[in-house]
Amino acid sequence: MSRLILSMVIAGILFSILAGCTGTEKSAFSTEGTYPTPPPDLRLEAQMEKNPIDQSINVIFSGGEGQHLVGRIWVVVTRSDGETFDVELGTDKMSEVSIPGTRGSDHVTVLAQYYNGNIYTIAEGDLKTKERMDRV
Repeated sequence: MSRLILSMVIAGILFSILAGCTGTEKSAFSTEGTYPTPPPDLRLEAQMEKNPIDQSINVIFSGGEGQHLVGRIWVVVTRSDGETFDVELGTDKMSEVSIPGTRGSDHVTVLAQYYNGNIYTIAEGDLKTKERMDRV
């Protein structure tokens, strides 16, 4: 019985090695390189803003012409302190996500992957905390 179990474990390891899993495939949240904006007939919109009180970054998906062809939408935030967040945003209109930001300038990119595999940038920009100036 133990020989059978040992044989199955070894066979499983060999199948894993021979399957060609190299670990170099691009994940759905990959941000390597830049992605174009979608063509007009596939256009999508997202709003981004930074809360001036707690510096959270709020992103809302507003829909668009290509909404019915999108399989996944996600937000990539590179904060001014170097920390990066990848957060999935729903594909339903008015889906919203909140991500912790910093007091500095945080870079936000909203990406969409369509069912055909193409990835497009639907919104991108640097969000800064608005400074308050008191009158003297």
